[in-house]
Amino acid sequence: MERTLVSLASFLALICAPAWAGGGNFPSQNPLITSIQLKTESCGAPETPFQWMYNDREFEPTAGAAEYDGYPVEEDLYTEEESVGVDPFDTGGPYELVFSGRVGKGWEKEYYYAEFEALPPYDVPVVVNDSVERFIRYFQTRGRRSFVKWLERSAAYLPLVKKILRQVGMPEDLAYLALIESGFNPLAKSRKKAVGIWQFMHWTGKRYGLRVDWWIDERRDPEKATLAAASYLKNLHGRFGSWYLAAAGYNGGEGRVIRALKKYGTEDFWELASRRRALKKETKNYIPKYLAAMIIAKNPEKYGFYKLDYLGPLAYDRVKVAEATDLKVLAKAAGTTVKELERLNPELNRWFTPPDYPDYELKIPPGSAELFIERMKTIPPPDRLRFHTHRVKKGDTLWNIARKYRTSIGAIMYLNNLKNARFIRAGTKLVVPVREKKSYAKKSTVKFKLSEKGLYTVKKGDTLWGISIRFGVDMENVLQWNELNESDLIMPGQKLYLKEAHLTEEPETTIQ
Repeated sequence: MERTLVSLASFLALICAPAWAGGGNFPSQNPLITSIQLKTESCGAPETPFQWMYNDREFEPTAGAAEYDGYPVEEDLYTEEESVGVDPFDTGGPYELVFSGRVGKGWEKEYYYAEFEALPPYDVPVVVNDSVERFIRYFQTRGRRSFVKWLERSAAYLPLVKKILRQVGMPEDLAYLALIESGFNPLAKSRKKAVGIWQFMHWTGKRYGLRVDWWIDERRDPEKATLAAASYLKNLHGRFGSWYLAAAGYNGGEGRVIRALKKYGTEDFWELASRRRALKKETKNYIPKYLAAMIIAKNPEKYGFYKLDYLGPLAYDRVKVAEATDLKVLAKAAGTTVKELERLNPELNRWFTPPDYPDYELKIPPGSAELFIERMKTIPPPDRLRFHTHRVKKGDTLWNIARKYRTSIGAIMYLNNLKNARFIRAGTKLVVPVREKKSYAKKSTVKFKLSEKGLYTVKKGDTLWGISIRFGVDMENVLQWNELNESDLIMPGQKLYLKEAHLTEEPETTIQ
């Protein structure tokens, strides 16, 4: 098994170990260490063989003693030129001498060798100290239930987020910031009203190009929000020159970090975190929490997270929807459900795609783009979105109308091109962004039997899909009623039997 070494100085810095003497256990909770090896030497009796211990098992020495920097070691294993990369226990190594100390008041000394596991490569600095270890233990214990959900959900979004970060020249491991920001939940919303997997505030999101309004909230779009977060973090790193400080600025505000750096005269995050009032508690914990989550996420089984039910990677096709369109119509065209479209497009605030967004790209199940485009060609624009029409009565106000339909004044004004919210005339018809329903529209259901009229004459340009949309029935039913397959062609003049039709208004064509 390939392993990675951490130098003596680095190791001691990581564990923040005080000067050690006397009995007790060596502080071996550092997650980079897979085991600690102990060698005991009785200095008062040089003829006494060395005692080598490996995971509580004793080993006989295989060579005479030598010294390296004052430490007795096996001469065929350590040399003066090479202090790392050796294997004193012939178990696959390598090891490095990381600590020694006197045991009790006697002459017996203990020498510890630490074996370090090869962790997945990191492209951001990794420090493991008491704060990081505390969060590792937290995720393993009190925070375990939530962290399991985060890990399972992360599999859907990590490949996408890492790919975007890589494409814009950013460290891929910054993706794990989203793990602690939201648990990779696109619908996450904090008490401070930060939204999405990257927890953007309203104005910060708009500052970095995300559209946030009554129709759509692109803070919930994992792809666009990641591009915005990458841009923000890149700017912060350019200012601070440190990914830790950049992440601290992302969490607590760059202004707070700038003031702390000036006040305390340091550019080291850990130094700032040690100061009582330099940063908010949440920001002080942000970096160790991020490092702990990343370390576990890269090797969950090592930390006791087994049999996780990971979600599949997010996959979709993109199709342009230039005009506002009902999700029910779009779902039928894509051969999927409204619920699936809502999952793939969490940025949508309404039951239809946003107006005034000609470049909007809808995400649909992979492999369905071609069929979607062909089916949408057969649906007339009036059939793609049907809003309720409200006739203004004397005494009506936009506020009352918006309240009645649980919508916004701004949305009604936009759809009706109103300039002033105070002036609406009685008798005027206003389009309200509410789906047309039985209670709002004259909608009839006409049922036909085989012995009665229920035949539609196919016209030039008709398709089975278009006919089913026009008359409000499932295409599968049309196929069944007429004993057809989806691949069958229909010709102008051909009669199709419709057992029932759901009409909201007079269609261009009629049922005979």
